[in-house]
Amino acid sequence: MAEHPPPQAPDTPGARHSGLCVAGLGQPFRGDDGVGPLVVAALAKRLPDAAQCLIHVTDPIDLVEHWRGCRLAIVVDATQGAGKPGTITHFDSAAGPVPTAPEAFTSTHGFGLAQAIAMARALGSLPGRLLVFGVEGRAFGPGAELSPAVRRALTEATRRIEGVIRAHREGQENKAREKTDHA
Repeated sequence: MAEHPPPQAPDTPGARHSGLCVAGLGQPFRGDDGVGPLVVAALAKRLPDAAQCLIHVTDPIDLVEHWRGCRLAIVVDATQGAGKPGTITHFDSAAGPVPTAPEAFTSTHGFGLAQAIAMARALGSLPGRLLVFGVEGRAFGPGAELSPAVRRALTEATRRIEGVIRAHREGQENKAREKTDHA
């Protein structure tokens, strides 16, 4: 049975609410390509108070608007060519360009994540920190089910991203306390 992603991105990007935006990129009805939206759906269950900053995006170009004014953005996407199915890769793409070697992070989208990041960089609208989590997939055909390796990786990717979100929140809370202590 196919799992369904959270609702499409709201009219007002979540980044404007909390400085945080977590985007699941992909088509949930194309097998492993749906891992991004499924991770976001899992995060919504585990962190219900973060629901405003969790979005499902099918076109990478839409991310550029959601990143505007964001301190931390996280993108979860399926990859091809980064290793064995289920392999999780991640990097901070605000620190430098997206890896482009064939064995590195390659999106499954025509106008890919690398192009969206490059466009945001050129427009000066990259978030302060942009973490990209890729899950290597195997089955991308229309109507395909999530492969067993990606299904197992989904849990680990969700756990890792939840840790990043919690650390981000703790850092924001500490900064707020420091401001009130010095006021």
